[in-house]
Amino acid sequence: WDIPANLVEGLTEVQNPDGEFHGPVSLRSAFANDYLIPAIHTLSQMNPDQVWHTARQMGINNLQVPEGDGGLLMPVEGGKADLLEISQAYGVFASQGNLAGISKDEDLPQDSIIPVTPQVVLKILDRIGNEQLDCTENITDCRSIKRPVITPQLAYLITDVLSDETARWPSLGHPNPLEIGRPTAAKIGYTSSREDAWTVGYTPGLVVSVWIGTEESGLEIRNSPDWAAGLWRAVIQYAMKDQPIEEFITPVGISEIQVCNPSGLLPTEECPHLVDEVFASGNEPTQTDNLFQTFLVNRESGRLATIFTSPVLIDEETYMIIPPEAEDWAREADIPKVPDAYDVVVSEQISSLNSSITSPNMFDTVKGSLPIIGRAAGADFEFYRLQYGSGLNPNSWLQIGKDVNEPVRNGQLGVWDTSDLSGLYALQLIVSYADGTVESATIQVTIDNQKPHVNIQYPGEDDIFSFSEEEEFTILVEANDDLEMSVVEIFIDGNLVASLKNPPYAFPWNMRIGEHILRVKAIDRAGNVSDDNIRVVVEE
Repeated sequence: WDIPANLVEGLTEVQNPDGEFHGPVSLRSAFANDYLIPAIHTLSQMNPDQVWHTARQMGINNLQVPEGDGGLLMPVEGGKADLLEISQAYGVFASQGNLAGISKDEDLPQDSIIPVTPQVVLKILDRIGNEQLDCTENITDCRSIKRPVITPQLAYLITDVLSDETARWPSLGHPNPLEIGRPTAAKIGYTSSREDAWTVGYTPGLVVSVWIGTEESGLEIRNSPDWAAGLWRAVIQYAMKDQPIEEFITPVGISEIQVCNPSGLLPTEECPHLVDEVFASGNEPTQTDNLFQTFLVNRESGRLATIFTSPVLIDEETYMIIPPEAEDWAREADIPKVPDAYDVVVSEQISSLNSSITSPNMFDTVKGSLPIIGRAAGADFEFYRLQYGSGLNPNSWLQIGKDVNEPVRNGQLGVWDTSDLSGLYALQLIVSYADGTVESATIQVTIDNQKPHVNIQYPGEDDIFSFSEEEEFTILVEANDDLEMSVVEIFIDGNLVASLKNPPYAFPWNMRIGEHILRVKAIDRAGNVSDDNIRVVVEE
């Protein structure tokens, strides 16, 4: 959610480059257009230390992370890094996850990773043209190495976003300097003061990086990111003018499916915008979109329709589901909110003292074998009947059990087996008297017998961590339900450590040496429970 948020103590507001907030956005859109709050939220979920550790593995060894928050506000406050190292890191994306460069001559422990620095000098010729060094041919003499640091699939996902021209149109417009007539993945950036601006981009065979700025602070020089982008465009077009057009290669293990935008979940009839999205195989969504849902509304009262609403007044309305933290944004953006009140029960439909259902309650979410508690009695009592129908105004009714000839006063009227049902239902009690009169009581319930889906996304089964390298990692949980989640509980070695009521379901854990069992429980509103557990090892 790209909404105003108090992200860190002392920082009350972060502004996007366009000065606007955009509500629910896909990571693709947020990444391509520099929406900062989604970036900071993602950093927080993933643990900043892990993110910057990965950056260093990709060659950005001199990155200076601002103190105080572990780098959580790096997208806002920035951190100093060498442009040559930035270029090397983007080369990892361009070469399908491989870091290339030269190894340093250092005495390192046997199990250490050899540092790889950018290979600046490719060839040396003397004054009469004799070749003294050629790193394009004899890579051994140059100590050139190449090693994988991220998977080809992850590198491709980043490339696919950075080369998506339409994704960056909201911020850069169309046409813009990053469109050069051939497949190119690119990113622009600038400091909040506009003293520095840069553009980094690559084709399948070349990375070009441009920086415009000054090393002296306080000069109040404002550099437009368009200048850096324009210079980048000129350089890369000149460098590629005699080269054939190449497409980025899609590695094995990438799938493309149609999803609902911006949630990235599987489409529903309510979804207003469908897009094709790429995923690393095995990470495709399994849940249908829950951002947009349809409700039945009384068009006159504006309230949610109930069994007491006249059918001629009921309209179907599709709403964006707004979490509590986004309500202020939705109000500012004039996004209609789902009515929070049900239609009024008119007085003549209120059940009498002799015919009433006291459990379940009106609008309860229920499951399984359901005891029905209430009252069916009174003078001249003859029999009572329980029945149910699908929807707000059932066209037909199915009887629960048989007619009962014995009155019940504040007791069990019957048992309703709902195990094969799902959705909105009306439950009705009919009481018949010897004089021919009939009384009824009707309530509305939602039946949910489907367990929620839950999966520990990170860490993985039998992952091994080194306590000396990282003292904390973030447990990431995917949990969803066909109707409504209630809570996700996280246990470590049988001890409850977190109860999370709203996504994202993430919990930073200060690891301890030893073997540990991580278990998560997902509980929906009806009380259905699913769990998942894995084993992890923390070595000294």
